[in-house]
Amino acid sequence: MELDNVMKVVQEFGMDEIAIFVAALKTQNSKHLLDGFDAETKQTLDTITLMITAPQGTYFASEGRASGQFPPVQSIRDYVKSHNIQGRDKKGRFITDNTTAFLISRKIATLGTKMHASHFLDKWKLTTEFKDDVMQAYILDVKLEMQKYIDEFEASQGE
Repeated sequence: MELDNVMKVVQEFGMDEIAIFVAALKTQNSKHLLDGFDAETKQTLDTITLMITAPQGTYFASEGRASGQFPPVQSIRDYVKSHNIQGRDKKGRFITDNTTAFLISRKIATLGTKMHASHFLDKWKLTTEFKDDVMQAYILDVKLEMQKYIDEFEASQGE
């Protein structure tokens, strides 16, 4: 059975959720994580799956990072370059972006980080409004499918 209307509702829900995540990141100065969000819906038989993908650092922006493991140095290097951050050594000389990124990464591995994006992953909820929208879309899809069968039956009777 074609569930085109349900697919549309689920896709819109995914886009709404991404908007919530992006708004949370913007307010918490995590703008470097805004690119890379995507919502994809797939239908197999009568099951619809919504998969939202996000940049790797998004989870850590929301939940924080425990100490003990180095974060990806390349991500920190990109952040350092995009924000024009220049570190200095003990003598006050400028150090390279690579060295700055490594030192930041080592500090994060030692101390960890605190959560700072208001737990936007906790905002993921299936609302009553969404459930009602899905039900209405499903009813419409069933009605269209039934109408298709009725039209085919009537066409076969007229022959």
